[in-house]
Amino acid sequence: RLDPGDLLVVLTDGVEEAADANSALFGAERVLDVIRSHRHLPAQAVVRALYSAIRAFAQQGRQTDDVTVLVVKVLPDSVVDGRSAAS
Repeated sequence: RLDPGDLLVVLTDGVEEAADANSALFGAERVLDVIRSHRHLPAQAVVRALYSAIRAFAQQGRQTDDVTVLVVKVLPDSVVDGRSAAS
């Protein structure tokens, strides 16, 4: 069960396997760190933050795989129903 504020993140292995010029991998821990530090933002912003972090990490490293990320953020019922939290 997902609750309001929860994130569902689906990504390809190219995200964790993005490499820098020394062939060091971005890795799962970096992925989780970026997601955790941006989870309060809209889903699109989480994707952008992750992509930016990967690009900054990889710099001139040659990428041989796709970097695909899908983030779904569960909204409160009041947002889904069009009601404000105050109503």
